[in-house]
Amino acid sequence: MTTIRVAQATVTVTGRRNTTAYVRIAGEIDMAIEAALGDAIDRLVALAPHTVEVDLTAVTLSGVNLANFFAHMDGVIPDGATIVAHGATPSVRRVLDLTGISELVHLREDVTRATNAAEGMTRRTRR
Repeated sequence: MTTIRVAQATVTVTGRRNTTAYVRIAGEIDMAIEAALGDAIDRLVALAPHTVEVDLTAVTLSGVNLANFFAHMDGVIPDGATIVAHGATPSVRRVLDLTGISELVHLREDVTRATNAAEGMTRRTRR
């Protein structure tokens, strides 16, 4: 598990190579977190997941940086891999819609699946 904390935001990436990766993003997603998002991308490249589940429920502010994160992720994960974003607030969803990212990412209202899976992955990595 990789957790990156910057200013008023946190990005956590968990997963095993060639399976599903789980990403939790929390806080204000602005220019201050750009390097942390880049580190998360590097971790996702190393994992080469077939699916990326992203929990957005704790994002309090978002701009183009979140859209850029998803666009970059789409360009570096393996061909055919799926990106699923869960729990985007209406304002975050609007950013993703306006930037066209909602065409690349499957947006889901329910975050239970991603949260439960990420918590399970966290428990397994602590053993």
